[in-house]
Amino acid sequence: MSNASAPPEPADTAGKPSVWLIILQWNGFANTQACLRSLEAVDYPDLHILVLDNGSTDGSAEAVEAEFPAVTVVRLYANLLVATGRNVGLGLAMEGGADLIVFLDNDTEVAADFLDELLGAISANKVGIVGPKILYHDRRTRIWSAGTSIVWPLGWIHHLGIRKEDDGAFDTLRQVDALPGCCLAARREVVEAIGGFDADYVIYTEDTDWCTRAREAGWVSMLVPSARVYHRVSASSGGGLTRFKAYHRVFSTWRFFRKHGRWWHWPSLLLFVSAGTLAFTVFELRRGNRQGVGGLYRALLDIALGRSPRVRP
Repeated sequence: MSNASAPPEPADTAGKPSVWLIILQWNGFANTQACLRSLEAVDYPDLHILVLDNGSTDGSAEAVEAEFPAVTVVRLYANLLVATGRNVGLGLAMEGGADLIVFLDNDTEVAADFLDELLGAISANKVGIVGPKILYHDRRTRIWSAGTSIVWPLGWIHHLGIRKEDDGAFDTLRQVDALPGCCLAARREVVEAIGGFDADYVIYTEDTDWCTRAREAGWVSMLVPSARVYHRVSASSGGGLTRFKAYHRVFSTWRFFRKHGRWWHWPSLLLFVSAGTLAFTVFELRRGNRQGVGGLYRALLDIALGRSPRVRP
């Protein structure tokens, strides 16, 4: 009798949706490495992992190829930032026959069953977009996001549950206004109905816009709290409220409400934004964050003059 072991049985993918998981990276291989290692515990027979390298200059693309040969690496010619970079991956996934497209930031790690939980929820509830409960990587009992809430009269977009202890208050499967692009999964039919991300956002709020467009087309976004992802917050864009982050948060939020808001939102919205700008200025100057304040006012100036976003990494 031969001592050679029998070849492994082929994976049974019959009846299972084809899942494409898209990770966008720009330098920072250590984060991508930890993310991909956590994905090795995900047991799903028809999972295609695609890493889009957004013009890295530190050898990240080569390092992923060397350590994770089963992962497909696509090198982009420059840093296309978030919305455009994700759209490249979205196009490749659709061409590859994806039934479900999952976006995952490279500065995350996943629970082994997160994909099973997302698939179960999106299949059973016939929703268009689902997302996990996202917890802080360095404090895994504290919530970073349990979905996104849009407060239309105040011009405010915020994460539900942010910085709260994970005490069970957000453990119910629920419909939400939107989900953060840090991790969300969408049916193929959603992409066919609404297309990709709006690249004019450059960075920030493109995920809220995408979910809002899906809702306008009749698709629901749902939080799946049994799915868990752990996020190293701001690892890719720099810690703290930098000039870049302040500028694009303001510019992208303005673009969102200009695009989707209604006339009756604007009186209270402008009043709230004016008060918020003053409070932000005082608070950040007391902290010595002149860069963040500069980003805010540069964004307001460009908005007033009708300019396109200018600040780049």
